[in-house]
Amino acid sequence: MALLYGADGDAWRLVAGLSVWIALCVGAGNLFRGYLSYGIILAGFSAAMVALLAQSHVYTPFALRLDRVLTVLLGVLAAAALEYLITPLVTEGSMISRVRRLGADMMVVAA
Repeated sequence: MALLYGADGDAWRLVAGLSVWIALCVGAGNLFRGYLSYGIILAGFSAAMVALLAQSHVYTPFALRLDRVLTVLLGVLAAAALEYLITPLVTEGSMISRVRRLGADMMVVAA
């Protein structure tokens, strides 16, 4: 929203601001893993979609922002539900023993 108001209708300022924002989001997203990384990178291209759509249509920025937030939340909930259904449940003890076996196998290969 700050980009839209700061650009004040000037497409060049909007594109320059979006470029900086997307670069910051991608850089920060690469510092993290999992859903946090996904959310940070999603913030970058979501801002681009909202800002560019607001420039070319008569929708209000608030309506576009609300639509995008709901779309992102639906995507995150669907991904979480799918991961919960597909990923097998693993106990901590079985995970530790699996890591130990993998470590032992790596030592055998390295020797």
